[in-house]
Amino acid sequence: MRCYTYKSLFHSVSIELKVLHCTSPADHVGFEDEHEASRISLVRSGVFARVIRESSLLADPTQVLFVNRGAVHRFVHPLEGGDSCTILEPAPGTLLEIFWHFCREAQRFPVDQRCAPVRIARVHYELLRLAARRNMGDDLAAEELCLNLCTDLVQLAYHNGPAGRTASGCRAAAAHRRVVERVRLALNAHLRRPPRLSELAQMVNCSAFHLSRVFRMNVGMTIRAYVARLRLAAAARHLLEGENDLASLALELGYYDQSHFTNAFVSAWGVCPSGLRARWRPGRHAPGRASVSKRPIPRLT
Repeated sequence: MRCYTYKSLFHSVSIELKVLHCTSPADHVGFEDEHEASRISLVRSGVFARVIRESSLLADPTQVLFVNRGAVHRFVHPLEGGDSCTILEPAPGTLLEIFWHFCREAQRFPVDQRCAPVRIARVHYELLRLAARRNMGDDLAAEELCLNLCTDLVQLAYHNGPAGRTASGCRAAAAHRRVVERVRLALNAHLRRPPRLSELAQMVNCSAFHLSRVFRMNVGMTIRAYVARLRLAAAARHLLEGENDLASLALELGYYDQSHFTNAFVSAWGVCPSGLRARWRPGRHAPGRASVSKRPIPRLT
């Protein structure tokens, strides 16, 4: 049963920009969906898993998802709260033209998802700001930014991945990925006060050293950097949804105080929290504010 809705924010002959809101409850069975067009999704809030070729991939606000036309995915929600995504859907001709710059024979995305750099997150929110102000004559800028962001994301998809592995190496890699996905899920569920590294390691039956090492190998950043990215993504979303109490927001997201929150925010986004909020012109498409989850950690199957 479908429990999500789309809204188109911008549409041209070259590309469409959409937002998706999913209201699914916690559900380990999920639902299947066949995609009618190739697309790239940037997760704004929530946590969910895509079951692709019998492999489960966890999606959260640090991730960019790549979907090829005709693909069938099963979506599973291990935590309450649903999710929201921004979707770039280039026209077929546009996508082939972008592919040509990175692999002239390509017709499909080569990966299912990647970790998004902070610079991608900045452009993402700038695009949403422009889409919210389209009535002020920003169509040209919105379309160009859509195409530029799409190009940057395709380049990210074609970034060199890990070297080829033997069969035993592939089995080890799959086991490592399952460990990392359980830890990511635990961190999303307890963002305000994450478990200690030793507690996370005990949860997945390995040493703290081993967990730290395989997490960085699989995610491309340390566990502490991952937690910081989740907090900053949540902070930006709350501010763009109209949050005014910076002190309460800082405490809710696990910062020591407002000063600690402001310094971290400026370092990542290049602007203070109140400055980001002042630049934003809230659009009617903005999703509702989701609180930080404190529920028990479920198992990701």
